[in-house]
Amino acid sequence: MRVFISKLVDGFLDSGIITEEERDIYEFGLGQTMVTAFNLITILAIGIVSGELSNLIIFTSAYVFLRQYVGGYHAETGLGCYMISIVMIFAALIVSRYVELDMVSYLTALGVSSFVLLNFSPVEDYNKPLDDLEIFVYRRKLKEVLAIEVIVLFGSLTFAPDIAKMIITAMAAMGFMVLLGILKNRKVKSKLTVDQ
Repeated sequence: MRVFISKLVDGFLDSGIITEEERDIYEFGLGQTMVTAFNLITILAIGIVSGELSNLIIFTSAYVFLRQYVGGYHAETGLGCYMISIVMIFAALIVSRYVELDMVSYLTALGVSSFVLLNFSPVEDYNKPLDDLEIFVYRRKLKEVLAIEVIVLFGSLTFAPDIAKMIITAMAAMGFMVLLGILKNRKVKSKLTVDQ
């Protein structure tokens, strides 16, 4: 993928579409676009083959809306990001197919996930620290998204329980990613401190 992107950007440079100074930006952007495209294609393929496409779309939508304001664990490479996404999709598929949730399970998962998301988010990546304004805005947006998802979750419990199940699964997955992100940042900071 890197070779393909590099050749594509070389073509942009040769055509005068971009300058050498813009090379890194375009390579990064194209890389992210390709990872996102592969993720979407994989979700669609797994959803169609398993017959769980609508549930996986609900899970992915709920997860992505939270993720953009929460942050959390970020893989070091595009392949790592892709593999984590695949693991999460299969976990959501397993929950959709084989896990039965009662009201206590919903309330417990909601309570734990909400506590983690509201108290520890946003989790910045050590390569991209957030300033105070970004943290304020992300927290406010997170509360809005979380409120909407909770309303949809409880509104769908009786007439569309699969929607509720996928939303709570996305919240739990996002809470897990927040905790992983915190652990990763602590590990990186301690390594940087030792190296200095």
